[in-house]
Amino acid sequence: MEPTDLDELGTELLRLAGDAPAGRAARQLPVAGEGAFTQTVLAITAGQELAEHDAPASASLQALRGRARFVAEDAATELSAGQVLVIPPSRHRVQAVDGVVLLLTVGRAGDA
Repeated sequence: MEPTDLDELGTELLRLAGDAPAGRAARQLPVAGEGAFTQTVLAITAGQELAEHDAPASASLQALRGRARFVAEDAATELSAGQVLVIPPSRHRVQAVDGVVLLLTVGRAGDA
């Protein structure tokens, strides 16, 4: 299995997000076997967002590039490159402050 260059992938996804009507692009990373988790790299262009949605049972969000605002229950937390946030078990949305690349790690149900 070859390693994934997250910086290169982030650059590619930001380019794709810039061409997408919703301003987003994503790619799920491969995991061996059934895996206890999934990882997805997401790119969101400045000013765009992931609309409010339910939180998975066990997840974290790491900013690889740029800044994002994580909003849950009317409280906002800014996430900058190099920071990771454990996603609370509540509905939330993610807004791109500037072009942002995020690594979403989600535990599979029953493995949390």
